[in-house]
Amino acid sequence: ACSGVRSVTALTAIAAFVAWWQQFSFARGFALVVLSVPVIAGVNAARVIASGLIQEHIGADYVRGNWHEAFGVLMVFLGLGLLVALA
Repeated sequence: ACSGVRSVTALTAIAAFVAWWQQFSFARGFALVVLSVPVIAGVNAARVIASGLIQEHIGADYVRGNWHEAFGVLMVFLGLGLLVALA
């Protein structure tokens, strides 16, 4: 499966961890986990758009294999930053 699918579980788990780590109340922690859904959608949309632009302007070799995986990890870190900012 694409690492974009794995980012759903990773970013949801990260949201729950941040809520636990910051000792949020149940309601605030739940809100952060719920807010992780639009963050995940936005990060994955940005990844798809960026992958398309890279493929068209640089070359298809840069959106396959290890490049694809590395880009996925980069997007998870972007999602982490957004979730921490939301927290």
